[in-house]
Amino acid sequence: MKENKIIQAARQLFAEKGYKDTSMADIVKASNSSKGNVYYHFKSKEDLFLHVIEEDDKAWEESWKKEQQKYKTARDQLLGLANFSAVRDAHHPLNRAFAEFYSQPNHSPAIQEKMNELSDRYISIIENIIVKGNQNKEWNVSDVKQVSAIATAIFTGLEIHTNRDSVQKRQEVFRRTIEIFIGGINE
Repeated sequence: MKENKIIQAARQLFAEKGYKDTSMADIVKASNSSKGNVYYHFKSKEDLFLHVIEEDDKAWEESWKKEQQKYKTARDQLLGLANFSAVRDAHHPLNRAFAEFYSQPNHSPAIQEKMNELSDRYISIIENIIVKGNQNKEWNVSDVKQVSAIATAIFTGLEIHTNRDSVQKRQEVFRRTIEIFIGGINE
């Protein structure tokens, strides 16, 4: 299928060159497609990159759902999520492209909406864990949305801060940070 070939070529180029230095002309050439065919499937480079991110995000979420089943308590699920993120996202080939893309100002409203949807899915994973902890009396969080947004910001910051660290160092930093976070929501 031509669309998949375009997506795979784009993913490879974004990983190698980053978002900023990858052009649609590069993608046309690497996918052996015509310019018209690429634009038939994707309105813009932003649209194509978001498609790549969305595919990766869905795979990440499916893997996390399987991993999450190993943990019975909400506390263990948050610590498990920290470890999962530290290992799975370590040295992700698209990290540079993600950073370049998300730091760009003035995304169109449609692109911004898609970016928000991706972020909301991650926040929702954490919300479900926080709600489970409330139900199991592991903690008593009154503003689940706010605490989940804070946790998401913590994970995002950890990703940036530990980007060049070894997987083992990332696991240690993620685990310790989430232990502190859990201690804070228990007060």
